[in-house]
Amino acid sequence: MAQQKKPSTTTINSIYKIIPISILGVITALFYYPSIYYPFQFDDAASITKYFHVRNSSLSQLMFKGSRWISYWLNTIHYKIGKFNPVSYRTFNIFIHILCGVVIFFLLQNLLSNLKKESFFKANSLFIAFTTSMLFLLHPVQTQTISYIIQGQLEGLATLFIATICLAVVKFVQVKDYFIKGLFLSAVFVIAIFSTGSKEIAILSPIILFLMDWFFLSQGSWSLLKKRLPLYITLQLILVTLYAKFLGASFFCGALTMNGTTHNNIGNVINNHFHEPITAIPYFISEFKVILHYIWIFFWPFNISVEYDWKMVNGFFSPDCLLPFLVLVGIFYLTYRIYRKNRINPVLFGIAWFFIGISPRTTVIPSSELVSDYKTYLSSIGILFIIAIGIVKLLTVYINTKQKCPDILKKTNGIMGVLLILAVPLGIATYNRNLVWSDQVEFWKNIIKNAPGKTRAYNNYGVQVCERGRFKEGIPHFKKAIKMDPFYPDPHNNISICYSALGQKELAIRHLKESIKINPRAPEPYNNLASFLIDKNEYKRAEKALWAALKIRPHYGKAYYNLGRINFKQNNFEEAYTYLKKGCTTGDFDNELGYAAFGMICLKLKRLDEALWAYNKTLECVSTHNEALINIGNIYIMKNEGNKSIPFFEKAYQLRPGIIKNLSNLAEVYFKTKNYARALTLYDKFCSLSNNVQVFLRKAECLAMLGRKQECKAILQQIKKAPINKNILTRIQQIEQKM
Repeated sequence: MAQQKKPSTTTINSIYKIIPISILGVITALFYYPSIYYPFQFDDAASITKYFHVRNSSLSQLMFKGSRWISYWLNTIHYKIGKFNPVSYRTFNIFIHILCGVVIFFLLQNLLSNLKKESFFKANSLFIAFTTSMLFLLHPVQTQTISYIIQGQLEGLATLFIATICLAVVKFVQVKDYFIKGLFLSAVFVIAIFSTGSKEIAILSPIILFLMDWFFLSQGSWSLLKKRLPLYITLQLILVTLYAKFLGASFFCGALTMNGTTHNNIGNVINNHFHEPITAIPYFISEFKVILHYIWIFFWPFNISVEYDWKMVNGFFSPDCLLPFLVLVGIFYLTYRIYRKNRINPVLFGIAWFFIGISPRTTVIPSSELVSDYKTYLSSIGILFIIAIGIVKLLTVYINTKQKCPDILKKTNGIMGVLLILAVPLGIATYNRNLVWSDQVEFWKNIIKNAPGKTRAYNNYGVQVCERGRFKEGIPHFKKAIKMDPFYPDPHNNISICYSALGQKELAIRHLKESIKINPRAPEPYNNLASFLIDKNEYKRAEKALWAALKIRPHYGKAYYNLGRINFKQNNFEEAYTYLKKGCTTGDFDNELGYAAFGMICLKLKRLDEALWAYNKTLECVSTHNEALINIGNIYIMKNEGNKSIPFFEKAYQLRPGIIKNLSNLAEVYFKTKNYARALTLYDKFCSLSNNVQVFLRKAECLAMLGRKQECKAILQQIKKAPINKNILTRIQQIEQKM
């Protein structure tokens, strides 16, 4: 009998290119799935929910209007899909992440498998690529980017663009057909141009391409590399030109001359004093310890935090600068030793990718954030590639030790099986870390635990507990933030809300004035001050504060709302109508409160169509809004369109059957639309809840209209036994006539 032919390595690789990465994508989706319902966190509010232009900008208006225009584009689309429902935002981030992992897999597998010389890396290209992708997709550190919605859009898209450009260049080099070559080359330039709308790190793509070419395409041949050098130079010039347009030439001049400066964010002072600028050299030497932290978290991710309370170093010879510097020198020395032994060792590629990836954030371009783990998303590919090489090396050594001449298929299945098993604990760790993002109170509580010196953590934790009505609990955290940073205005503004809720108005006003004194360019304290002044009937002073707020933020809807309140209290209903309309149409008070307030004034002015529009918009925000449901029903009755009111009254009743008014409205509309059977059912229930004689009369009328004369007479006789006025007697006579 003929011996069965064993499958070749090529055949096995072809099979395992699709199936394992597909399984890995599904596993990633499953572990990230619970997070799609998590709320917006941290800067997501400023960049999405409070970013006014997301609501009314068109996609064409946003295109190439800044270095992060794609993020604004995406958020405009998400807003059109579901307003500020986080599900679509988070789902898209997970999709970006999985797609990026898939591109990394195919890129590395292609690069390693096409090495000219036989080596461990070529023989195990499939396993190394898969392991790198697995670590990239399921490592807990990546939650710092993917669950941070705005950074998932920025860092995630930038990394996806860079990885895709790399894969397109590889295909451009490998294919022989000139037409297909042209397609891949066109794709490189198109993707590169669009990448400038993601995040500024996209400027690194030509450098990473050069690096990839040296190690894998040219494989150390300068003559081969020179052929593609014009491509990389052209690409770099295009990116620099676009970024010069977006960021200004001064940005590049400051970076190149090391004269760039920035300032501390409020609540996040990383140097000695809030007003002290952050300059290039002190920032650069402070990043030595940060780089080591970025390396370490991929080996030990159990103490990661969204925020850290690290400060800049006091000088080069301070221990937190000198010691990390010496460790980095040691790493570079080992890298040099590897280079001397083999100039194209793929391990060097991983090291170089990591340091190039973090270079814009850890060199001489100062930032108000000293350390942020989400900034490692691009650079993580390099270090995870090195870790993957180590894991695969250990696995292959173990299998080769157990089986002297292992069957290719058995070896492949064995290694892939172990790697997929390893994906589960990684996924569990990611799921557990992701829980931090599931609740806004727990989010900031976790930051306080991990970064007790972070001032804004106390302020933001206080905000979240206050939003749950726990005002007394919020006050100590605001006081601590004020004590830690006297130049931080937000805690003063927020503690004033607590004091107001607790009835201490004068103390609230004092803190608001202090907030305005510290930062007169923030509109919120002016608006909050106006709210207190309105309650004290000091309308002139309140108006002055509100116009100050609107001068700072012309689309500040809450300020328009308060101007509407002032005019309503003074019976200036037309003026109140104008301001309330601005608040929820041209302003950012386009929520259930803003629409309901506008609907109320429209109803008062008998502008029924506008009232109907406003209350329908209210229901778009909160579908269970009882006032909106009832008022829409009443508007339809006022417009003599009673049948249209039924679904709204019915929904209000179903949602809150215990509210007498909901029952009354629904019963009455069924009666007026001559659905006496349904009205009778409701009036039966109404009679069991109320002794109001009018309700019993309505029940009797329903019975009369349904021809149930005896039951009707019984109710009317019962009513006559009690003392009744002339009007009731007239009603009884009218019902008796209907019988």
